[in-house]
Amino acid sequence: MAIGSGILATMGYAKEPTVNTREVVDHFVEMVSESVMLDQKKIPSKGLRGRRVQTGVSNGNSSITGTVSMELVPEGVGELFELAMGGVVTAGAGPYTHTFTPDDLSSATFQFGRPSADGTVNCMEYTGVYVNGWTLSCDATGDGAMIELSMDLVGYAEDQGQTLVTPVYPTITARWTSVDASIQVAGSAYCVNSFTLSGNNNLDVDHKACLAGAGKPTIRESGLREYTGSMTADFEDLTQYNRYVGSDESALVITIDDGTSSLVVTANVYYTGGTPTVSGPEVMKQESPFECVSATSDAAAITMVLTNGDSAP
Repeated sequence: MAIGSGILATMGYAKEPTVNTREVVDHFVEMVSESVMLDQKKIPSKGLRGRRVQTGVSNGNSSITGTVSMELVPEGVGELFELAMGGVVTAGAGPYTHTFTPDDLSSATFQFGRPSADGTVNCMEYTGVYVNGWTLSCDATGDGAMIELSMDLVGYAEDQGQTLVTPVYPTITARWTSVDASIQVAGSAYCVNSFTLSGNNNLDVDHKACLAGAGKPTIRESGLREYTGSMTADFEDLTQYNRYVGSDESALVITIDDGTSSLVVTANVYYTGGTPTVSGPEVMKQESPFECVSATSDAAAITMVLTNGDSAP
């Protein structure tokens, strides 16, 4: 039976030592969905020849854009965090600690296996890909949920001529869920229904008339990085609200820990909202959107520490 559904889909990636130089993918993760695509612009002719219908079209600029989403697991995800943050230092000897901080970004090669109706898993590869934005999300309501990671990608070119690499997935020791997550605000436990944490690398995708890479983009940082998020919790008292009112900065620690591996995000934040309001007879909730900030260093604004069995990200 030919299987044309997404059940046979695969995703692999590898950091590129040289920007936009293809690297054979060697990291594989279980994706939930992806929308990575070639954005090939078209330039229609405006020429007139005594006709009522457009007479021609040419290819214009192109770039790669889209999002990948996955459930967060301890293994095999370190290089994605490195691509998202830029800086990494690895220490330890099993377990290993990988510390990620804002620094120069690296590009990567991404490869997707996309099944078609004839049973073929088609190889579509993208080079010069950067992580432009990312989001960690956790929802503890109802049954709870897997913790998810999504990444917004921008890149240089699509290649359909490569051979699909057979995926080799890491041994998964845990699937991180809301049960493994906890929050501390200003050193005290803060119980939340849900939270998100996002990064925006503010990359600019620019095109020039140029002999080298004609029609392909130049991708560069073009703004301050933004690290933001939000928490939803019961409205217990005025403590959290007054952090917003007073523009107070405080430590925020997000911990995901299954007893063997962990991800700990330490941030210095201020709150951009959070006035609790009444919408009915339900338990009152308080939204606490925040932004990461530090006058001393980028790492003091946000640092992520992944502890797992991987000797390298």
